[in-house]
Amino acid sequence: MVYYSMQYLISIHMLSIFCATASQTIESRKRSYESWGRGLSLEQYFERDVGIEQHDVGRDGKLTTWVLAPIDNPETLDFPCSCETYVLSSSQS
Repeated sequence: MVYYSMQYLISIHMLSIFCATASQTIESRKRSYESWGRGLSLEQYFERDVGIEQHDVGRDGKLTTWVLAPIDNPETLDFPCSCETYVLSSSQS
């Protein structure tokens, strides 16, 4: 299977999922702003996400941004897609 990246075609076998660098996290948020930032300016959207990272729900690695990137260039800003995950803890009664 072949996927289109912004600048080239790449085989799925040449991609992997990586924990995003700080620059990739910013790029990911820029790309998701139109879908997830309704009612906020881009600056407010970024501030909201930084606030989540600093809050209990996001701090200590509980909020992680992931990128699908070429194996030979995992820190590229030209990644095909990204996502965020949250680690939730369950309370026992």
